[in-house]
Amino acid sequence: MANNRIRYKRLGYLALNVSDPVRSRRFYEDIVGLQFAEQSANGDIYLRCSDFHHDLILTASQRPGLRRIGWQMESADALSALRESFAATGVAAVDVTPDEASELGTDGGFRAIDPTTGAEHEFYSRMAFADSPFEATHTQIECLGHIVLATANLAASEQFYRDVMNFRESD
Repeated sequence: MANNRIRYKRLGYLALNVSDPVRSRRFYEDIVGLQFAEQSANGDIYLRCSDFHHDLILTASQRPGLRRIGWQMESADALSALRESFAATGVAAVDVTPDEASELGTDGGFRAIDPTTGAEHEFYSRMAFADSPFEATHTQIECLGHIVLATANLAASEQFYRDVMNFRESD
Protein backbone atom coordinates (compact mmCIF):
# COMPACT_ATOMS: atom_id res chain seq x y z
CA MET A 1 0.00 0.00 0.00
CA ALA A 2 1.57 3.29 -1.12
CA ASN A 3 2.27 5.98 1.46
CA ASN A 4 1.89 9.36 -0.25
CA ARG A 5 3.94 11.06 2.49
CA ILE A 6 7.08 9.01 1.67
CA ARG A 7 8.52 10.82 -1.32
CA TYR A 8 12.10 10.72 -2.59
CA LYS A 9 13.89 13.61 -4.25
CA ARG A 10 16.84 11.65 -5.64
CA LEU A 11 19.33 8.87 -5.22
CA GLY A 12 21.68 11.01 -3.17
CA TYR A 13 24.99 9.18 -3.11
CA LEU A 14 26.80 5.88 -2.96
CA ALA A 15 29.55 5.08 -0.49
CA LEU A 16 31.89 2.31 -1.59
CA ASN A 17 34.62 0.43 0.24
CA VAL A 18 37.65 0.20 -2.06
CA SER A 19 40.96 -1.61 -1.67
CA ASP A 20 42.97 1.07 -3.52
CA PRO A 21 41.49 4.57 -3.07
CA VAL A 22 44.00 6.28 -5.39
CA ARG A 23 43.37 3.85 -8.23
CA SER A 24 39.61 3.97 -7.63
CA ARG A 25 39.64 7.78 -7.67
CA ARG A 26 41.44 7.76 -11.02
CA PHE A 27 38.87 5.30 -12.40
CA TYR A 28 35.89 7.39 -11.30
CA GLU A 29 37.47 10.61 -12.57
CA ASP A 30 39.07 9.42 -15.83
CA ILE A 31 36.63 6.71 -16.97
CA VAL A 32 33.30 7.50 -15.30
CA GLY A 33 33.69 11.29 -15.52
CA LEU A 34 33.16 12.31 -11.91
CA GLN A 35 34.86 15.33 -10.39
CA PHE A 36 36.99 15.30 -7.25
CA ALA A 37 35.29 17.28 -4.47
CA GLU A 38 37.46 16.77 -1.39
CA GLN A 39 39.29 14.32 0.82
CA SER A 40 38.19 14.09 4.44
CA ALA A 41 40.50 14.03 7.44
CA ASN A 42 40.01 10.25 7.70
CA GLY A 43 40.97 9.75 4.03
CA ASP A 44 37.53 9.33 2.46
CA ILE A 45 37.46 10.62 -1.11
CA TYR A 46 34.38 12.59 -2.16
CA LEU A 47 33.50 12.83 -5.84
CA ARG A 48 30.57 14.42 -7.60
CA CYS A 49 28.60 14.42 -10.84
CA SER A 50 26.14 17.13 -9.82
CA ASP A 51 26.07 20.47 -8.06
CA PHE A 52 25.63 18.75 -4.69
CA HIS A 53 28.34 18.27 -2.06
CA HIS A 54 29.06 14.74 -3.30
CA ASP A 55 27.59 11.80 -5.20
CA LEU A 56 30.19 9.14 -4.39
CA ILE A 57 32.37 8.42 -1.37
CA LEU A 58 35.36 6.08 -1.59
CA THR A 59 36.58 4.59 1.70
CA ALA A 60 39.74 2.50 2.04
CA SER A 61 38.91 -1.02 3.18
CA GLN A 62 40.32 -4.51 2.94
CA ARG A 63 36.77 -5.62 2.06
CA PRO A 64 35.67 -3.84 -1.13
CA GLY A 65 31.98 -3.43 -1.88
CA LEU A 66 28.92 -1.38 -1.15
CA ARG A 67 29.19 0.58 2.07
CA ARG A 68 26.00 2.65 2.00
CA ILE A 69 23.29 4.10 -0.23
CA GLY A 70 22.20 7.67 0.50
CA TRP A 71 18.68 8.84 -0.38
CA GLN A 72 17.57 12.46 -0.36
CA MET A 73 13.95 12.72 0.67
CA GLU A 74 11.63 15.35 -0.75
CA SER A 75 11.09 17.01 2.66
CA ALA A 76 11.50 16.66 6.41
CA ASP A 77 7.92 15.31 6.49
CA ALA A 78 8.82 12.61 3.96
CA LEU A 79 11.85 11.69 6.09
CA SER A 80 9.66 11.44 9.18
CA ALA A 81 7.07 9.32 7.35
CA LEU A 82 9.78 6.92 6.18
CA ARG A 83 11.14 6.59 9.70
CA GLU A 84 7.60 5.77 10.88
CA SER A 85 7.37 3.10 8.16
CA PHE A 86 10.60 1.50 9.38
CA ALA A 87 9.41 1.60 13.00
CA ALA A 88 6.05 0.05 12.11
CA THR A 89 7.81 -2.94 10.54
CA GLY A 90 10.44 -3.35 13.26
CA VAL A 91 13.41 -2.15 11.17
CA ALA A 92 15.80 -0.26 13.46
CA ALA A 93 16.75 3.28 12.49
CA VAL A 94 19.89 4.96 13.84
CA ASP A 95 20.43 8.72 13.76
CA VAL A 96 23.37 10.10 11.78
CA THR A 97 25.55 11.94 14.30
CA PRO A 98 25.88 15.72 13.96
CA ASP A 99 29.62 15.39 13.24
CA GLU A 100 29.01 12.85 10.50
CA ALA A 101 26.17 14.90 9.02
CA SER A 102 28.45 17.93 8.91
CA GLU A 103 31.14 15.94 7.08
CA LEU A 104 28.53 14.56 4.65
CA GLY A 105 27.00 17.98 4.05
CA THR A 106 23.54 16.74 5.06
CA ASP A 107 20.96 17.80 7.62
CA GLY A 108 21.33 14.58 9.58
CA GLY A 109 18.70 11.97 9.05
CA PHE A 110 19.00 8.30 9.87
CA ARG A 111 20.34 4.97 8.67
CA ALA A 112 18.73 1.56 8.46
CA ILE A 113 19.73 -1.87 7.20
CA ASP A 114 17.63 -3.52 4.50
CA PRO A 115 16.78 -6.90 6.08
CA THR A 116 16.58 -8.62 2.67
CA THR A 117 19.95 -7.62 1.17
CA GLY A 118 21.89 -6.33 4.16
CA ALA A 119 22.47 -2.99 2.38
CA GLU A 120 22.79 0.05 4.61
CA HIS A 121 20.65 3.02 3.58
CA GLU A 122 20.94 6.59 4.77
CA PHE A 123 18.02 9.01 4.50
CA TYR A 124 18.16 12.79 4.80
CA SER A 125 16.15 15.73 3.51
CA ARG A 126 18.88 18.22 2.50
CA MET A 127 22.41 18.09 1.17
CA ALA A 128 24.65 21.13 0.77
CA PHE A 129 25.59 22.33 -2.66
CA ALA A 130 29.22 22.32 -3.76
CA ASP A 131 31.19 25.57 -3.81
CA SER A 132 31.26 25.56 -7.61
CA PRO A 133 28.97 24.18 -10.32
CA PHE A 134 29.68 20.74 -11.72
CA GLU A 135 30.96 20.77 -15.28
CA ALA A 136 30.10 17.60 -17.17
CA THR A 137 33.07 15.78 -18.67
CA HIS A 138 33.51 13.36 -21.57
CA THR A 139 30.80 11.00 -20.25
CA GLN A 140 28.20 13.76 -19.75
CA ILE A 141 27.15 12.14 -16.45
CA GLU A 142 25.14 14.58 -14.34
CA CYS A 143 23.54 12.38 -11.68
CA LEU A 144 23.37 8.90 -10.27
CA GLY A 145 20.39 7.24 -11.89
CA HIS A 146 20.17 3.77 -10.39
CA ILE A 147 21.87 1.09 -8.36
CA VAL A 148 21.78 -2.69 -8.58
CA LEU A 149 21.48 -4.93 -5.53
CA ALA A 150 21.66 -8.70 -5.38
CA THR A 151 19.23 -10.65 -3.25
CA ALA A 152 18.65 -14.27 -2.39
CA ASN A 153 14.93 -13.64 -1.91
CA LEU A 154 13.45 -11.50 -4.68
CA ALA A 155 9.88 -11.61 -3.33
CA ALA A 156 10.95 -10.42 0.14
CA SER A 157 13.13 -7.67 -1.35
CA GLU A 158 10.32 -6.48 -3.60
CA GLN A 159 7.96 -6.40 -0.62
CA PHE A 160 10.45 -4.45 1.54
CA TYR A 161 11.24 -1.84 -1.10
CA ARG A 162 7.60 -1.47 -2.15
CA ASP A 163 5.79 -1.67 1.21
CA VAL A 164 8.34 -0.24 3.66
CA MET A 165 10.44 2.12 1.53
CA ASN A 166 7.51 3.07 -0.75
CA PHE A 167 9.27 2.34 -4.04
CA ARG A 168 7.18 1.64 -7.11
CA GLU A 169 7.78 -1.11 -9.64
CA SER A 170 8.89 0.36 -12.95
CA ASP A 171 10.19 -2.45 -15.12
